Amino acid sequence: MSIWKRFCKNLVRNLMAFEISTTARLTTLCLAIIFGWSHATFAAIQTPVPTTETVAKLIADLDSPKFQERQHATNRLRSMELKSVPSLVKLAIVGNAEQTWRAISILNEMGVRGDQKMVAKIGRVLFLLGNRRPELNQKALLIRDKWKEQQTSRVVAELVAKGATVSQNQYARLSPQARIAGQFIIRNGRLVERPEPESTLNPESVTTTKKPKSKRLISVKEIEKRTLEIIKARPTDDERALRAAAKIAIRETPEPVSALPKKEFDIVIEKSWRGTDADFQAILDLPKVYSIQLSDVKASSRMMSAISSSRPAVLSMAQCDVRSQDLFDFHESNPETVVTVRGKALLGVQGNMGRLSSGECGLSSVVEGGPADKAGLLAGDVIVQVDKRKIRDFQDLVFYISGKNPGDRVSVTVRRLNKKRTLKVKLAAYDEVAPDN
Repeated sequence: MSIWKRFCKNLVRNLMAFEISTTARLTTLCLAIIFGWSHATFAAIQTPVPTTETVAKLIADLDSPKFQERQHATNRLRSMELKSVPSLVKLAIVGNAEQTWRAISILNEMGVRGDQKMVAKIGRVLFLLGNRRPELNQKALLIRDKWKEQQTSRVVAELVAKGATVSQNQYARLSPQARIAGQFIIRNGRLVERPEPESTLNPESVTTTKKPKSKRLISVKEIEKRTLEIIKARPTDDERALRAAAKIAIRETPEPVSALPKKEFDIVIEKSWRGTDADFQAILDLPKVYSIQLSDVKASSRMMSAISSSRPAVLSMAQCDVRSQDLFDFHESNPETVVTVRGKALLGVQGNMGRLSSGECGLSSVVEGGPADKAGLLAGDVIVQVDKRKIRDFQDLVFYISGKNPGDRVSVTVRRLNKKRTLKVKLAAYDEVAPDN
């Protein structure tokens, strides 16, 4: 019974607050009771659109002698979001202690609880205020971290919805020193670095933060102007400016900067992938891609360009439609990436993965009954060219053959006993030949 009384009391209070006729109040009250509308739903429907005068009055109420009025103004300004941001920014600079504290608190809460678009804009605003109030840079960096978390969650959800498998790589989160030395333990089913004893720490190795250099203060009018530009900016501009402002703040902030835990992702794209090349570009918004595995998909030039830009540590491709030139370009741009490729076509040879002194590809064995064996290639041959492509090592050979299809014919030029000869080879499918490896 107490809940029902509270509902009716709140409903009547809200009805009396709006400038409507008595008949309209009674009609609305009866409808609300019949349909069981809640106080929150009714208030949301009847809340008028905030005007400049309303915002100005609420800003003034932040300095009211009554706590309830100050708190009410704080809640209303918080709910107005971008509409109240310019006034809050000005108040954070020229207001008194009470107004400044509440203005910064409202902006900070908007950034923490807002969606990705709101977080990016509030982050930029706080970095802008950091010019006058350096302590706000730390809050802005936390907002930036929140934006990065939201962006990562959004990208992962989009990739999964298109059929990809995305998981966080635990081993990659360890530092290179911990991986090499094996300094890690399993805690709660996760790999974590083993903490070093305090006695082994070298005090001289502890880095100290330099005192930031003095910089030109931006005027209040200029801050207001830039704030309005931020509110009207496109999301892509917000992202670009947010990254740039964060780099400057990290360099200039003397206090410790709170950073997100290191996250690196493993991405698996298989035949069930339903996305387009544009959808695949989302991997560039992930913090770091550790490995990418492609299986039985069409790897277009645009997809390979996105993979190259993400700079994974490991790339594995099996039974994919891919251009040989895209593989060569990727390897040239990412020489440190471990690349494993198995195309649809099979030549049927095995070779030395390291380069010979002459910079050519030597064969260690030839699969019996395979295409190369039928064409007359022998173990010990050195492949110097396939078609018009010069072959420098065995990986070049793998890249070139991976761009072919079963049934294609290639001209293989080999050096045997210091003599060159060209052999015609008809490539086969993997299920037609059973290689040793």
